[in-house]
Amino acid sequence: MLSSHADNKTLDLIDIIERLGIDYHFEKEIELIFRQEYDDYNDDDLYTVALRFRLLRQHGCNISSDIFKRFKTSDHEGDELKQEIVSDVEGMLSLYEAGYLRTHGESILDEAIAFTKPHLAAAAGDSTLADRIAHALKWPHRKGMKRVEHHFFISIYEQTQGHDEALLKLAKLSFNVVQHLYQKELKVLTKWWIELDLPKRTSYARDKLVEVYFWAMGCLWKPKYSLARFCFTRVTTVGSVYDDTYDAYGTIEELEKFTAAIHR
Repeated sequence: MLSSHADNKTLDLIDIIERLGIDYHFEKEIELIFRQEYDDYNDDDLYTVALRFRLLRQHGCNISSDIFKRFKTSDHEGDELKQEIVSDVEGMLSLYEAGYLRTHGESILDEAIAFTKPHLAAAAGDSTLADRIAHALKWPHRKGMKRVEHHFFISIYEQTQGHDEALLKLAKLSFNVVQHLYQKELKVLTKWWIELDLPKRTSYARDKLVEVYFWAMGCLWKPKYSLARFCFTRVTTVGSVYDDTYDAYGTIEELEKFTAAIHR
């Protein structure tokens, strides 16, 4: 499917694959596609230009935000986006999501978010994209936790007319398989935590194992990062006990000796 689609359709497909959380199955294919140059924006609509911009930036490509200047009333700093954009709800949503890939000093993307946000809120009730708009206004795709975003989009994609059943089935199976992996990892970590006996010996400290693992899974969700999740969870969980020891338990004299011991 990735090799047979035309340019813009390929971008749509990659976006769907990534939002469904199955892109880790196709990393080589997607990387090969993004090695190509995408320089011609003149004939594309707002939705496609914003989608291409967001995907390329997500994949580390250096693409200028100047491509959005043609959607402004003029090239002058501070000029607004064209009012005709308001009628293109899908395009506005795509631009709004792209805006969160901005870097310092990219005023055109700051303006894009400020312009599209109220218009999207006003259009949400009458749009077929109502659920996606409401979700994006609360949690823009760039700021959302990946597995939560994947779970949300699977339900949205299932309700989308003309969705691909093969992709949907793969997404559901993949989500459950990866979730089972998380459960197995948490089982191993829980056993380690109990055998360490630190919770009993530091009853004053918060038991944050599951919370810290959820943090690790949020940062490193792909199956191949299993070892990284283990390392992150172990180090941070023990670190949280140290944190509570300093903040809520030890006296100054005790903590000075404890600090010296850690330094040694």
